[in-house]
Amino acid sequence: KKKKLEKEMRISEENAAQDIFERNNSFGNMGISKNDNSNSISIDFHGLHVKDAKRIFKETVLPVLPVLRHISIITGHGTHNIEKQSTLKESLKKFISEELKLKCIEAEDNPGMLKVNT
Repeated sequence: KKKKLEKEMRISEENAAQDIFERNNSFGNMGISKNDNSNSISIDFHGLHVKDAKRIFKETVLPVLPVLRHISIITGHGTHNIEKQSTLKESLKKFISEELKLKCIEAEDNPGMLKVNT
């Protein structure tokens, strides 16, 4: 019974993360947007937990990277965090750079954004 509840909780958490991601990135919201003619998009990861952001990056962003020059990942800059630093930004940057071996840098013009280059 405990394992069943744990599985249901994990599925609920994944569904909630997917809902947040889809809401942030639906048409007309701040999320996915084409930036000029540079084959670049911005994707909003605000509100996601680190583990969910990593999973969604691998499932949603990684497959489209080969056809784009770069992707901007909006993480926020941690104003809602106790330490006033973005745990999400730092964790995603490390994950993308070290585990996925992709070039990932902080955006110079936006402290709440990462730029991933292919």
